[in-house]
Amino acid sequence: MKKLILALFVLLLAQNYCLSQSKIFVGGGISVYGNESQKMVNTSFEPEIGYVIGSRYEAGLIYSFKRMHSYDYEFDGTSNSISGFFRFFFADRNTFNFGTDIALSYSNTDKSFQQSFDYNRPRNGFEFGFKPLMTYQIGNHTRLIFQFGFIGIRQNYSNFDNMFGANFSFNEVKFAFNLY
Repeated sequence: MKKLILALFVLLLAQNYCLSQSKIFVGGGISVYGNESQKMVNTSFEPEIGYVIGSRYEAGLIYSFKRMHSYDYEFDGTSNSISGFFRFFFADRNTFNFGTDIALSYSNTDKSFQQSFDYNRPRNGFEFGFKPLMTYQIGNHTRLIFQFGFIGIRQNYSNFDNMFGANFSFNEVKFAFNLY
């Protein structure tokens, strides 16, 4: 909770600077996912900073802190990841924009919810792929972002299963905002 409050405070302080620099944006996202059959809850907090390259292109970094709690195994796990992204908008509708993030991410997870792994060893992994998104412009300098899905490759990334393909399940949904 202290990290969340500190991150929000830093975002508010950076807001004045970013609004004067029209090419830089800051923001962040949250996601909450619960799975009743596996008796687990995942929550994540993801601050973001980026640069506007053009009217349809952006690039930036996202740091993600995820807490995973399983009621079956009665332990908590955390995952930290860093992601570089290139954002492309292919449909610009003034208030609504549709696009995708092309992201390369690295993660370190201290606990795994998969029984095939040793629960006491850290897991390092990566993902590379596309994350479809939709944005809604709230004001001159604020927008909401709704990400829904992943298309690409994952290897030992966070608590996700290894995959090559597409995943549009609820654990891929994220809500975010940007100030620019």
